[in-house]
Amino acid sequence: MTARRLGFGCAVLGVVFFAVGGVWAMAWPESFFEQVATYPPYNHHLFHDLGAFQLGIAAALVAGIASRPALAVSLWGGAVGASAHAVSHWLD
Repeated sequence: MTARRLGFGCAVLGVVFFAVGGVWAMAWPESFFEQVATYPPYNHHLFHDLGAFQLGIAAALVAGIASRPALAVSLWGGAVGASAHAVSHWLD
């Protein structure tokens, strides 16, 4: 297995991990708290922020997989994370 294939596989696993966790924390923060992050006290907005951050990481990994330039990867990840964070503030 080449280093490139290994890196690609790790990036794909990262996308799945961060996208699933991000959507879960954003959409069902109570469930995320009960199943994953059981440290008290529960803070609804904190889990929305966590989900937004994870979605930004997933987006950056997707852009990296698409072999975009580093600036495009960082801008895409930041834009998705910031947009999800703005949605969380709107919801809260």
